[in-house]
Amino acid sequence: MALLVLIMVVQVALRYFFNSPLFWAEEISLQLLVLITFFGVSFLTYKKNLLLVDLLQHYLSVSMKRLVNILLVVVNLLIFVFLAYLFINWSTDPMVQADVSGTTGLPRWYNYAVATAAVCFMAYHQFCHLLQILFNKVEEEQTAAGGLL
Repeated sequence: MALLVLIMVVQVALRYFFNSPLFWAEEISLQLLVLITFFGVSFLTYKKNLLLVDLLQHYLSVSMKRLVNILLVVVNLLIFVFLAYLFINWSTDPMVQADVSGTTGLPRWYNYAVATAAVCFMAYHQFCHLLQILFNKVEEEQTAAGGLL
């Protein structure tokens, strides 16, 4: 994030004060933003800190909460696996791999590979979360205690 901010500050200073912008700054900033965003969501998936609206779950019984939790984790897992499949197919397409950046000269599939890896990590973390829910009794005890443990 610090590198992204630094590049953009230098870009603005060079553009407005010296009338000589960095021609590659926007593209590198976009690549860094994609990297930060996708791996940030992957990290949040790992830490189980994704946004959750639990208004309806508050009124459910303990067994129904567990069932809804399992259902939500399975749906998220299916979405992540589907996205990983799409990203892998897209980034391995020969037309995409032949695409080269006009400003940096780097192949664009590097950017897509970052997103592909991050989505694969998200699917892996969600799968581990599902296994933890299905085979771990500690989470059931926390749910029964209202998450106060």
